Amino acid sequence: MKMTVNGQRERLKDWSQINWRQMNKAVRNLRRRIFRASETGNFRKLRNLQKLMMRSYANLLLSVRQITQTNQGKQTAGIDKEVINSPAQRVKFVNTWKGGNQKPVRRVEIPKKNGKMRPLGIPTVRDRVMQAIVKNTLEPEWEARFEPNSYGFRPGRSCQDAIEQSFTRLSDNPRGSNDKWVLEADIKGFFDNIAHESILKMISNFPKRGVIEGWLKAGFVLNGKLNPTETGTPQGGVISPLLANIGLHGLETYIKSTNHRLGVVRYKAINGRSLPQLATAEEKRKLLLFTR
Repeated sequence: MKMTVNGQRERLKDWSQINWRQMNKAVRNLRRRIFRASETGNFRKLRNLQKLMMRSYANLLLSVRQITQTNQGKQTAGIDKEVINSPAQRVKFVNTWKGGNQKPVRRVEIPKKNGKMRPLGIPTVRDRVMQAIVKNTLEPEWEARFEPNSYGFRPGRSCQDAIEQSFTRLSDNPRGSNDKWVLEADIKGFFDNIAHESILKMISNFPKRGVIEGWLKAGFVLNGKLNPTETGTPQGGVISPLLANIGLHGLETYIKSTNHRLGVVRYKAINGRSLPQLATAEEKRKLLLFTR
């Protein structure tokens, strides 16, 4: 199949004939260019490259593949009950693609070990695909900007990296003091309570800012009733972890400004990857503060 980064030369006919190595290379290269433009402060180039990524046919194909084929939640429908299962359905989906529509998420409440209920918001397939497209566009900009000791929900970073940084911080003892303190703290109900205004202010003039605002404000449907969302980002949205990290950007700098001797490591704690497993999962932000 012939293709360009910006679009296809002909309609997609056969899902099995897609050159996925070529698609991955195109998106990966464009992500790198976005990262470099953000890193060097070339914001005009950054926005132009992000617009290019939003139009990228390779980005669309990879996003459809991720949402309908790779993700464990691929069989989970949103409020429109649409699920894409077969290669033929994927071909039709791509050929008729007109973008997401910021529909309310389907709210599912699952029991936690402490007896309380944990809300999980499930966007429609089309919104999940659009979120994956936007994530590939927004994430490299912020990867160039995020604070160094943020490890949760970031590509190429893991809990092992957070552990290593914690060990390094505790081993750093220039004054010969053996007195070290570690404070572990959870950010309670983080995904449900983060302020929309904080996220929207951070992303500023990002080309799809209005689309992101639409997702944040779309509301949720529970037991057939539409409910507004004044705060938070759905735990189930593809882009939600990235938006959460953006909303927390600056926290490390602020904490260190209160005491220059403090060290900070921020990470995530998740148990469970599929919808059934998430019934007993705790998804949260954690902070480790080190001082001596």
